[in-house]
Amino acid sequence: MIILLLIIFLIIFFPSRSLVRMRKLKKRCTEQVDAEVVDIADRTSKGKSYGFHVYGFTYNGNSYRIKSNFAAPSMNFEIGEMIELYIDPDDANVYYCPKEIPYRRRFNLVFIVFGIIMLLIPIAALFVK
Repeated sequence: MIILLLIIFLIIFFPSRSLVRMRKLKKRCTEQVDAEVVDIADRTSKGKSYGFHVYGFTYNGNSYRIKSNFAAPSMNFEIGEMIELYIDPDDANVYYCPKEIPYRRRFNLVFIVFGIIMLLIPIAALFVK
């Protein structure tokens, strides 16, 4: 039972932490740049292929290529598409992409809701006999 509660806690904790991290990134990344989707790095897991977008942009005369750490099948940006990124002025490799946020939120909320449901099932089982 304790192990189950720990697993459920982790299912809720990590997505919640991710949402908090997104808010912090939004505050930290204040410099707006126009970036181009220059590549889609494929990763296959359990027979499914996911595309991690690679963004290219120039900031203060330096060129950057940043690979997203998030992929969703429904998030299909096209190579050559221009998108708005916000970067950390002190470290241009740290970014916030407003177009990724709705996909990240949905992904995290699914896990949070699933964790809450999994938490409620054992509690409900205690009352139903």
